[in-house]
Amino acid sequence: MDMNGIFCYYSAKSLSKKTVNKYEDITMGRDIELFKSKERKGRQEVAEFLRQLADKVAAGSLVLKQGQDEVNLVLPENVILEVEVEDVQKRKKGVQHKLEIELKWYDNDDAGGPLELE
Repeated sequence: MDMNGIFCYYSAKSLSKKTVNKYEDITMGRDIELFKSKERKGRQEVAEFLRQLADKVAAGSLVLKQGQDEVNLVLPENVILEVEVEDVQKRKKGVQHKLEIELKWYDNDDAGGPLELE
């Protein structure tokens, strides 16, 4: 499936009535989770993953894959970079610290080109 070059591949598991509902939700302004991964890793493993991710972002495309789930992303030349640090108080474990790095973009972000005066 292709949505203006952004989401190009869905696993066979995703090609269902649920997929149709995802597209309906996108048009209604709701967040749709296309892929999620959460696992404990050592700092060195995380650093290596981030280096590989940085290389893929610089190249303009990347594939996220875990088991049967796979999402291809094509990034425009310019994206929005959002960095957030939070402390969250958890009842049993105490304070959980979070560093979130998020990239955002819109379909056709590169379509207009730079602003020019004539």
